[in-house]
Amino acid sequence: MPLTTISLLVHAYVAWRLVPALGNFRLWQVCLSLLIVVSAIALQVGFSFWRRRRVKQTRGHDAAMVAAFVAMGFLSSLLVLTLLRDGVLAGAWIGVQLGLTIPVAH
Repeated sequence: MPLTTISLLVHAYVAWRLVPALGNFRLWQVCLSLLIVVSAIALQVGFSFWRRRRVKQTRGHDAAMVAAFVAMGFLSSLLVLTLLRDGVLAGAWIGVQLGLTIPVAH
């Protein structure tokens, strides 16, 4: 599977898991969606420059590569936090199914 496809699938997974969770906060949904789209585009542009790295580089090449590295770090952080969130939610669901709820004082 090409790296471009994997990148787009990871972006789609993160968006699919996080954007609906912000249902009551429309502005946050829009901001997160825009960040994910910009990250996906920056990473694809960076991949295309990386594939042509032996060609003479222009000034914009360095800026595009920096944007791609920042997007990769952003995506990595979002993926780890999303997987951690999914793990906690799965653990809480399993706990409720087993009757292991923790009483909370109001």
